[in-house]
Parts: sequence; C-alpha cells; structure tokens
Amino acid sequence: MARMMKGECKIKFLESKTVFTLSISAKPYESEKIRTPTDVKTFRLPPEIWGIGIDDSRIQQKLLAKFFEFAGISSEKIKVFGKDSEEIMGFVDFVVNFMNEHMGSQILLIADENLEMTDGASNHITVSGSALVESIRSRLLPEQERDL
Repeated sequence: MARMMKGECKIKFLESKTVFTLSISAKPYESEKIRTPTDVKTFRLPPEIWGIGIDDSRIQQKLLAKFFEFAGISSEKIKVFGKDSEEIMGFVDFVVNFMNEHMGSQILLIADENLEMTDGASNHITVSGSALVESIRSRLLPEQERDL
C-alpha cells in the first residue's frame, strides 16, 4: 500500500510498544483550489421538493422557513412545526402520513436536536430531534426513505 502511494512503511518493535510509521506525500489543503460546481448565490433546490422542519424556538421556526425559501422551496411546500407540545409529539405521525400521501415526493427534513416542551403537569421535557427522525425512518418503506 505504501509503495502504491509512493511512500514508505516502517515497523519498529520495542520492549514496551510497537511503532508503526506510514509516510506518504500529501499536498497542503490550501494548495488545491476548491471548485464549487454550483454558484451558492443562485443555488435553488428543484421546485418539486418539500421542506419540513421542527424547532421549538419561534425565531428559529421563522429562520427555518426563510432558509427553505432561500433554497428555492415555494412557501406552499414549507411546513414548520414545534410551536407547542402537541406539534412536537405529533411530528413523527405527521411526517409519516405526509410521506404516505405524497409517495415519490422528495422532502428536505430539518430537525432541531433539543426540542424543549412541557407535559400536562408543567414538567420540562427535552425531546431529541434525531430520535424523531430515527422514528420516522423506521416507519417508512425503503423507497420512501430514499425520498427523505
């Protein structure tokens, strides 16, 4: 492997350890000019994509909706949740039902990681956004999951 990469490999056995050294030439990161095939100022997602998001902060909900719009998703295809406990707890069912009703539609899903809410007794609960996404994925068919 080292020869293939025009480098060298050494191994040294010592009493208390073994030292393995692999040396290969590499160009510094800055030496390669980054080429972006898409102009980020004019980038737009395809018009058929839906944007679905969840965040417990009203300000972040507005920013999330704006992000979807800036990415080229029309406002009619943007759904942002998280204004209360009911929306957070119903998010998984909504997305799964939405995916079932819109088979073949592609969806950009963004979830805040720490969703704060209160239960009926005013106890604060943190719900994991990634756990919600995992739950959604477990309930989708493989072809639906590819569209998410």
